[in-house]
Amino acid sequence: MPARSGETWSSPEGLHALRDILKSLIPQWENGPYDWQVIATARILDKRKQLVVAACGEGKTALSYLHLLVIQELIRRPDLPRFGLKIPAGLQPVVLMVTPLSDLGISQVAEMEKLGIKATTLDAQMVLQAKSENKQLLRDVRDCKYSVVIVSPERLKTRKFDKILRDEKFRKNLVLYVIDECHVVIPWSKTFRECYGDVGQVCARIPPDVPVLAMTATSQPGATERSLLRLLGFRAGEYAVMRRSCERANLRIVFQTLSHGLGPQTTEFPDLDWVARGSLKTVIYVKSIELGNRVKEYLYRRRPPGSGRARNIRTYNALWSAKKNAQVLHAFETDPETFVVIATIKFGMGIDVRAAQVCINLGLPESAEMVLQQIGRAGRQRTMDAMGVTYVE
Repeated sequence: MPARSGETWSSPEGLHALRDILKSLIPQWENGPYDWQVIATARILDKRKQLVVAACGEGKTALSYLHLLVIQELIRRPDLPRFGLKIPAGLQPVVLMVTPLSDLGISQVAEMEKLGIKATTLDAQMVLQAKSENKQLLRDVRDCKYSVVIVSPERLKTRKFDKILRDEKFRKNLVLYVIDECHVVIPWSKTFRECYGDVGQVCARIPPDVPVLAMTATSQPGATERSLLRLLGFRAGEYAVMRRSCERANLRIVFQTLSHGLGPQTTEFPDLDWVARGSLKTVIYVKSIELGNRVKEYLYRRRPPGSGRARNIRTYNALWSAKKNAQVLHAFETDPETFVVIATIKFGMGIDVRAAQVCINLGLPESAEMVLQQIGRAGRQRTMDAMGVTYVE
């Protein structure tokens, strides 16, 4: 049934049609998309700027590609109603997504590829690999051969990527700009990743009708969020906010005082003895790789002697290659004998791991947002009883 004049995707008729289209495109989602995902996707199709705050594991990443699937279907099916969405002839829709961690980008690419979406991450390792294989990855991105392009804020500032943003073909095909884990933009731009301050400049450089989507699990109303919205050019009345409850009924949150310190001389961590028994799949977050190595050695000593300890207790951090870290994730998910991963912040944002029953912050993270981000890895299967423990000195 054709849409009536003036109707939008956010209208009742548009939302109904959108749900039907998404159900047909993603049959593996037995219950179809969530209502809030349909509403947020409709706003993107209506080209509205948007901030979405939703719990870890609730399906935020899908917002970066659901509208893409719809546009591709509308191109294939000109008989479907478009609710005011104009699709130029020959459109090759592209989503540009900024993410803070290379491993997160790799995880997101894997999620999209399962749905048949051609996606790539432009992390250093991927670019070097493409070069070694004589592939013109950046040229292919510029020519819109990838439907989703995931980059770091540092990549945005490079001269080569600046040429892509200026390229007429890329600009004509850009349909969404996404800032994932947007809660880190303001604090990180003021400390160790100044390039995060430039994500807002991209909003001013892309075509004005390209919608912008900012996503996080932990943003709270207040000065930091207002600063973020100003940086992204979100003006009052011109954007929408979707703020869902981040409470998790299956996740018990515990704060416990450490019986020992975490200083450089500490080699004994008796508060973690229960973890070494291996009864629960556990992620331990540490503030440094060096501390992580000390914790690993301590837990090794609490396990029976033999080579099995290296299988039981593994580390995940920036010293490992992306391939090695991916192997650790796979083992944690599938191998019952791998039950502890000691990780730095690389593990803490957006990594889709379903096996974690317990997440531990060994020491208080720098912000309440990071506390929630890290313990939020536990219990992503909502039928699982899970626990998030923060040990404080």
